[in-house]
Amino acid sequence: MRRAVREGSWRSRPAVSESSQPRRGRKASPSSKPRPASKPARGTAGGEVDAFVADCRHPLLPVLEALRAAIRAAAPQLQEGIKWNAPSFASGGDDRITTNLSAKDRVRVVFHCGAKKRAAGAGRVDVEDHGLLEWAAHDRGIATFRSVEEVAAARSALAGLVRDWIAATTGKACRHMERCVQDAAMMLKPTDVHPITECKRSTPEFVKRLRATGQPDVLAIDGRGEIVVQHAAAYERLLAIVERAEAVAGVRKRKRSS
Repeated sequence: MRRAVREGSWRSRPAVSESSQPRRGRKASPSSKPRPASKPARGTAGGEVDAFVADCRHPLLPVLEALRAAIRAAAPQLQEGIKWNAPSFASGGDDRITTNLSAKDRVRVVFHCGAKKRAAGAGRVDVEDHGLLEWAAHDRGIATFRSVEEVAAARSALAGLVRDWIAATTGKACRHMERCVQDAAMMLKPTDVHPITECKRSTPEFVKRLRATGQPDVLAIDGRGEIVVQHAAAYERLLAIVERAEAVAGVRKRKRSS
């Protein structure tokens, strides 16, 4: 015999509408999610650098602050941020001057060319060291300071170094100069050494190879390289590269002297 169901045992339960309970698999409304805090803009007051300095426990923090002030005064257009766990200054988004706090008894200021290394064929950065730089590589120099007094004494030289470094390592002229040097280095690098008798025996084939490669060849006499030959069109391109490089170097020199 079936057990009787008490009257009202289910009718007394409150009705639940579909809208009051979330369906299985329904995503929460985007408005209910907490919005992440916006990242401070690089170089703005109260940004990541100020927060970093506030938490910094380096014993030479006053030296770091003096260096930041000197660099900002010399090149106020630079954007300040954090690189290598220390304050850094960028031009057009590319870091160029970065402090280094790895040592406890000094603060280093690294002058560099950013993440992309400067081509070795381009030579050392064409900049006066102002008596401050120690060259760690052809594209990186380091200035070291141990006290606020040292920063104050070198403030004028540091300002000149900052401005010269930014002028020498940023902008289209600098990139164009590096490309010119790289192109010239490739065109001046002989690809092979051939006996001069080979050139005499098969001159048409020899000229055809020079035209195709665009690079010079060395002709040897008695086993020693004596003559460098290059196709005329490639030689004209080389002259044009040298002329452009000299023009860019002249513009940069006038800018530094003005």
